[in-house]
Amino acid sequence: MTVYEIFKYVVKPEKKEQYMQLIKKLDEYMKNNPELFKELKSWKLLVQTYGDGTYGCYVEMWGFDNSMEQAKFDAKLGADQGFLKLFDELKLVIDPVTFTGRIWQSVM
Repeated sequence: MTVYEIFKYVVKPEKKEQYMQLIKKLDEYMKNNPELFKELKSWKLLVQTYGDGTYGCYVEMWGFDNSMEQAKFDAKLGADQGFLKLFDELKLVIDPVTFTGRIWQSVM
């Protein structure tokens, strides 16, 4: 069963350009550190542009084969100083009140 870590947040309006630069750095970090990200099967970044909810809300979907792979990945990422530094920078451009994290598992 596929497991998804879902993060939802709003980027501070005046920080959108900086946010996109940081997302590019994250993408590059993933490519340059394949061993660190080997459990990650998919990563999607979406932004809401229409419908109910918060316009401009970003959603990240991190996909894994199962919950054991997801837990292993989280432990590695939480100990990686390069990722933690990048995450600290990302936290400065996100409205902290809007940040939520969830874990979803496929049922079919």
